[in-house]
Order: sequence, then structure tokens, then C-alpha cells
Amino acid sequence: MEKIKIISNGEEVDIKEYVGNGYVVIIDFYADWCGPCLALAPKIEELVKENDDVILRKVNIVKWGSPVARQYGINSIPDVRVFDKKGNMIESPSATYSRIEGYVKAAKR
Repeated sequence: MEKIKIISNGEEVDIKEYVGNGYVVIIDFYADWCGPCLALAPKIEELVKENDDVILRKVNIVKWGSPVARQYGINSIPDVRVFDKKGNMIESPSATYSRIEGYVKAAKR
């Protein structure tokens, strides 16, 4: 299983295809031009590398109003969602590393 993978570059994507697979899955909605996204990404990637049962799927919204941004109602980024091994989302989306780390711990229980 690829630990880190981009699954969309602006086009619609069904994230249900990527969760509930026996791994804790982090879905990171971001954009290359987003400063906070660029600052958060290395921390999330390190968290993924440190945990064998955690994978990261990245969704590049590319621009506001892109098909994938509209599909998931993304109105601020970073927008990070954590799913447990059964595919259930843990809490609401977050952009704070400490919350994301806590969500991953909760998802592993």
C-alpha cells in the first residue's frame, strides 16, 4: 500500500474508495499555493511515516470552485479529515496539527 498518494488534482473523486480499508486514512485537501497547507504537509507526512497503519491521500483543490472543492464543500484550506480503519470520519475537519494527531490516535483505538 502506497503510504502517500495524490488522488485528485481538482477533479471530482470519491474518497469512499480510499477509506475503510483496514488503515487509518488521512485525507488532506490542500493547494500548492496555500502557505498554511505547505507548512502543515511535512508534519502530516512525518506522522504517516511513523505509523505503519496510517496512510495519507492528498486532494489538490487547485483553485477555489474546482469540481472537487465544490463536491466536498471546501471553503477553507487546509482541510484535513481522518478516517478510522472502518471508514468512519473522526470528528470534523481540522487544519491544526495537534488535533489531527489526536484524531489519528482516536482512530487507532
